[in-house]
Amino acid sequence: MAYNQDKEITLALRQLEDLILGDLPGEGQVFSDFVPPGAVQGLEKYLGEGKGRRVVFHRPNLYSEYGILGVFKAGREPSPEAWPLKVMRISGIDESVSHRDILGSLMSLGVARKKIGDIFCDGDRAYVVVTASLYPYFKDQLRQIRHQAVTVEAVALKVIEDFRPRFEEEVVLLSSLRIDLVLSKVFKTSREEGKTFFQEGRVKLNHLPVDNPHKILSEGDLVSLRGHGRVRIDEIQGTTKKGNLKVAVQLMK
Repeated sequence: MAYNQDKEITLALRQLEDLILGDLPGEGQVFSDFVPPGAVQGLEKYLGEGKGRRVVFHRPNLYSEYGILGVFKAGREPSPEAWPLKVMRISGIDESVSHRDILGSLMSLGVARKKIGDIFCDGDRAYVVVTASLYPYFKDQLRQIRHQAVTVEAVALKVIEDFRPRFEEEVVLLSSLRIDLVLSKVFKTSREEGKTFFQEGRVKLNHLPVDNPHKILSEGDLVSLRGHGRVRIDEIQGTTKKGNLKVAVQLMK
């Protein structure tokens, strides 16, 4: 059966709308889990103040892709301390450990993706934004990543204020910027595997599901392949004598 490409975003928006329009608890504030990046645009009509409440979307830093939604009584201005987030520093890894390795280790502890925000890799350390209530569990249970022993500690939010996702630059030769060809070249997968990726809904373009393998990409587009990583089309640098495109990409695995 074909994958419903809008199912994830539609479900997330429905749950968020219930949160926004529902009754506020006695303390006058309520928070969502981390919002999938593809759902953020659908929330814009609710942001601001109206109908006795204030709706705010909060990102932990300027470069965060994942944020959370807060609903407050009208007139209340949320302080930075109001948001139920924790930044945890994971130490003991080396630079071979990827964003995917860290996310996989966290989710292997039985935690849903919506409880985990952005992951920033920084040499032998990684910084992960998580739901505050889960930090003690991660600190107690996360012992290793890719067979490397790790330690976990909480740090102040300001530590990551200038962090951004780590991409590796690479130049690839492509016959065209068709999305399936880009994925095959960058992640070294076969054409048959590529068909399965789209059928199973594992491909996103600029955070939104895409099921057309022939979609032509443009500079600035961000493509993610679940289980493999993400690639951004940085610059088309020209063509080779054989007519192939010389394309600079930024790759995150």
